[in-house]
Amino acid sequence: MALRSGADRLRRTGQRRVLPRMMRPRSLPRAAPSDSPRRHTPLTLVYSGQLASEVSAVRGRWVAVGGVLLLALLVVSFVAAPAVSTRFRAGTDIQFKVEDSSTWFWGCCGCCECADTLVLGWRIVTTAEQVIYSVVHDAPVSASAWVGTWTQVDTGGAAVPEGYYKLYVDTSVGTLSRCFTIYDPCSCCWGYNICSTCACTDVACITSCACRTSLAFVDTCTAPSCFPLFWWWGCCGCSSCP
Repeated sequence: MALRSGADRLRRTGQRRVLPRMMRPRSLPRAAPSDSPRRHTPLTLVYSGQLASEVSAVRGRWVAVGGVLLLALLVVSFVAAPAVSTRFRAGTDIQFKVEDSSTWFWGCCGCCECADTLVLGWRIVTTAEQVIYSVVHDAPVSASAWVGTWTQVDTGGAAVPEGYYKLYVDTSVGTLSRCFTIYDPCSCCWGYNICSTCACTDVACITSCACRTSLAFVDTCTAPSCFPLFWWWGCCGCSSCP
């Protein structure tokens, strides 16, 4: 009864009862503020480092693969450039000549005198070795005074279509040959196959001792102005040579 009256007295007066220290409740530890740095355990740090290294390795692997593919594409493009650079636009005259030159040869030492090569005739064939145009001279012509011209027509005078052709020139030292392509710059020839041009084998020169006889096209506009990577597609605009 006395305890209850004492408690009622404290409630009426608003005074706070002070409990002994042993009876006071223990204070709980305060939670860390949300903006405080998070502590990482050693295991978490090791896992994060492994994940970062794996991501870096995968990224480096893809970069290496992309670089190899780009390099391979560039190599194929520039290696194929000589094979497809001898190209003539449809409707233009194709000129060629036979050139004589002398070179040093082991055991000959320049003592050989190179005679002037004689041109006997020439012909144009398709990839199937079918002759579509031929010229036979009545008498051999000196190579130094001869230049052949083909107007891209067959024996009947009709214009030949675009495609791959081969030039043969019969001379006194043997038969020379060169592969070339006729293309139309105003039509996108997406079927242009670089392998067909590479498969064409030619004999551009014949060497005997110190004498060298070669077949060359006259320096005309034989290649379109387009980026090397798109040479085999054949779509390089309708620009014409000056």
